[in-house]
Amino acid sequence: MKLKPLYIAATGQHVGKTTLALGLVRCFRDEGLNAGFMKPVGQNYVVIDGDKIDEDVVLMCNTFDCKGVLRDMSTIAVEPGFTEKHIFARDTVRLRESVLGAYRRLAADKEAMVIEGTGHAGVGSCFGLSNADVAQALGCVAVVVSGGGIGRPIDEIALSASLFGCRGVNTLGAVLNKILPEKYDKVRRVVSAGLDNIGLKLLGAAPYVEDLTYPTLAQLVKSLNLEVLAGKDGLGARVEHNIVAAMEPAHMAKYLSDNTLVITPGDRMDNIEVCISEHLKDGRPRLAGLLLTGGLRPSGAAMKRLRSSALPVLLSDDDTFTVSREVTRLVFKIEPGDKDKIQAAQEMVRSYVAVDYILECLGA
Repeated sequence: MKLKPLYIAATGQHVGKTTLALGLVRCFRDEGLNAGFMKPVGQNYVVIDGDKIDEDVVLMCNTFDCKGVLRDMSTIAVEPGFTEKHIFARDTVRLRESVLGAYRRLAADKEAMVIEGTGHAGVGSCFGLSNADVAQALGCVAVVVSGGGIGRPIDEIALSASLFGCRGVNTLGAVLNKILPEKYDKVRRVVSAGLDNIGLKLLGAAPYVEDLTYPTLAQLVKSLNLEVLAGKDGLGARVEHNIVAAMEPAHMAKYLSDNTLVITPGDRMDNIEVCISEHLKDGRPRLAGLLLTGGLRPSGAAMKRLRSSALPVLLSDDDTFTVSREVTRLVFKIEPGDKDKIQAAQEMVRSYVAVDYILECLGA
């Protein structure tokens, strides 16, 4: 028996669509369903065999060993200039047909399909394929994901549901994500009542899980275009804290803890020496890494000590303030190699989302 396709929408970026998709596909498969995945419109992509493939599609294929053509799963890539081109030379029919054709091929042997949107419900309207348009074209029912809070999530969920409703798409309800643990009970209770007041159901409320936000050094290297000076084998280390070491060594040492990234000018040899001595304290790696700024490289002797310590050392040409600001601002998505994060995301969905109710609504 084929279920209705499920469209995962959101009130904005980075609120948890991919986390929910990872969890739902896992749950559907655990129920014995042959579940597939698709992200018809994507904005962040990598090039594989000449095709522009959304990063979330790569993640899902890696996690579930998906059978299907990557370019069908990631049908439209919004590359630079795409929007302007299609505003002046609208070809909505062709774009829509490409999505429909890809969906039919992917869904032909599937009992369930999870379709992930991009951005809020209206993203893609400029070229005739908003999330609501795509969900309508594929005959989906929708779930809206939002971040934690009370008033703003309810308002934004209502706005999204309204656009889906205008396209004839039924919104099953909403999932709140990243709720601060100390506010969890209150937020869940109030938002559930608030959504009920506007005819929507709270399908899940997941707490903020800090572990899911920690980047690896490799992700920092990629995002900030850093040079790796030493410790390449340690780039899988997760960064749980970061400090700017512009103070005297005695003061800096008080702030060092496990899995800390130390950001310091490359000519602060005093602080660099403290990091070397602290890294293998108690006979085990302690720091996540050392990020040197200003394009300043340690001397040959210092580099020799750094390499022997196995401490990952990165270099940026930017000044310390700019680097620390960028590290703080970065938002990191779950990547194919993040096995622990993938498992945590799936367990979170199983624990906090009404999966059985969703399946029932889909026709299971």
